[in-house]
Amino acid sequence: MSHTARLAFAAILVALLSPSGAVAKTMTFGAGCKPGKRVTIAAVGDLLFHKSLLRQAFHRRAGFAPFWQPMKAVLADVDIAYANLEGPAAHGVAAGGRRVRDPGWRIDYRVYGYRLPNLSFNYHPSLLDDLVKSGFDVVSTANNHALDRGALGIDRTIENLKDAGLAFTGTKSRQDVDRPWSVITKAGGVSVAWLACTYSTNGIPDRASQVLDCYKQREAVLAEVERLATDPAVDAVILTPHWGYENSRNTNAKQRKLAREVLDAGATAIIGAHPHVLQPWEKHTSPDGREGLIVYSLGNFISNQRRTPQRVGQMALVELVKPATGKAQVSAAGYIPTWVSIGRGHRVGPAPARSWAMKHARRVLPKGNLTSLKSWRKLPRACPKEVPSVTAEAREETKSNRVPAGPVSLAPGPPTPLDEQTEPAAAPDDAARGDPPAKPDGEKIAHVPSDVDGDAAPRENVTERAVVREIRRRPRRRSAKKRPAKPPEPWQPDRPPGAN
Repeated sequence: MSHTARLAFAAILVALLSPSGAVAKTMTFGAGCKPGKRVTIAAVGDLLFHKSLLRQAFHRRAGFAPFWQPMKAVLADVDIAYANLEGPAAHGVAAGGRRVRDPGWRIDYRVYGYRLPNLSFNYHPSLLDDLVKSGFDVVSTANNHALDRGALGIDRTIENLKDAGLAFTGTKSRQDVDRPWSVITKAGGVSVAWLACTYSTNGIPDRASQVLDCYKQREAVLAEVERLATDPAVDAVILTPHWGYENSRNTNAKQRKLAREVLDAGATAIIGAHPHVLQPWEKHTSPDGREGLIVYSLGNFISNQRRTPQRVGQMALVELVKPATGKAQVSAAGYIPTWVSIGRGHRVGPAPARSWAMKHARRVLPKGNLTSLKSWRKLPRACPKEVPSVTAEAREETKSNRVPAGPVSLAPGPPTPLDEQTEPAAAPDDAARGDPPAKPDGEKIAHVPSDVDGDAAPRENVTERAVVREIRRRPRRRSAKKRPAKPPEPWQPDRPPGAN
């Protein structure tokens, strides 16, 4: 076993044996029921086309869309669909960025395909057209394979992305170095800015500064997030970092630190990739009270990586709401676990209900946020109970029930219900100001906003002594009689999670 293989095997053991921390059962957000414009984003992980997948796509020119055909309905139906394009899509470029003749739909091991141990990716440009036809709107091009075909590979990938009409973020062409790293997509009246960065380019020098580095250019990343967050034309900012340890479901300190700094700088959500396996979610509250979502790793969407955790991914569904004033916020989130089947060709689809893939996803991600192809529109949310407000009619009725001003007698007498007690009428000046009415000596009378039971109904103003006396005189509530327990229901097999 080679040294690289031993390291990979050790990383997988650490990922499987190390505790991943407590996972929230259901993740909800305070803006879940706020009124406003709503858009839903579907985000999937690494598009990693190894040689066997290229061979499948090139066979009879079947193309790349059949790989994710089972997920196409959701991709086409959401407002914005995102993916991590891990590798160039450059025609006529060999390893190292050499300009050569393009072979077309054929693996020639120069432009398309590779010979191990040189894992240098490059995909046929028709991939980008298939992504657009399938419903994808934006991709990240900043990853550790971005420079597999050198500077020319990035230039031609960007050229092909523009020809296909697919938005991208994280890389720049040498002919357009002044353009921003970010890109803005619009849907449903909400504009979302995307910013991608990567932890590395696999040691290939970035001499033309074409790839945004998450850590070496940390200040540039934060500055771009702050610029976008304060731009009136931008409603939400999403960072898509390529980070973390490969084959580890545990996040590292650098990931967590950068994620929280970016959210505090004004980002709305963070959707990460690269580890090739699932990593947890996190909800972070910034000092200004904003709630942000962190999806540390989406896992693979489609690849030829064959270890079981590498074949499990997620389609993260993030709902944003834009109120009448202010920026958009995360209002709800969910996920559909995915599974890459390898048999007569590769294909990614929803993970089977009772499979190891489904159990693994529910172990790493919040169980209550699990959804499916049929129910993805019903994302979990927790709506705060609204307190009924006092209407103008109720206030007028309260004023009309007041008696003329005069001293309030505190002489002993039969107990009077609290709702039937009266108080002096408010002086004209106090009523005009909306202040509580005044006692004869000018001292304000205590106001009771609600009754003891917690109802928010309008109440009359009464004297402090009367309130204390009435509360003391109220009889104690009798506890409800305990009902006999229902007989246990006959055992039935559990319904598989996510089944419809």
